[in-house]
Amino acid sequence: MFRIRKIFEYNLTIILRIEGDINNANLVSWSEEIEALLKDSKYQFILDGSAISFITPKAVELFTGQLSNNIYLLNFPVNFRNMLHSAGWSGKILE
Repeated sequence: MFRIRKIFEYNLTIILRIEGDINNANLVSWSEEIEALLKDSKYQFILDGSAISFITPKAVELFTGQLSNNIYLLNFPVNFRNMLHSAGWSGKILE
């Protein structure tokens, strides 16, 4: 099970922490949560993945299909970052 929690908000930037496991059993919830973020396009989102304990390749694949210009990633697991680099989303990874 995973959850997405707001940890910071200032003007048009929101930082959200993703916590827990993102596995094949909760892919629908994962996709819906990301889609809900994208609806509010006036904000810039920074997703903190430092509390992700497990993520399946399918969840990463779904995420890369939904990624948009207003989402940036911070502290994500190496396998997640590698898949994003190979999908051409290197510019979205904050190091």
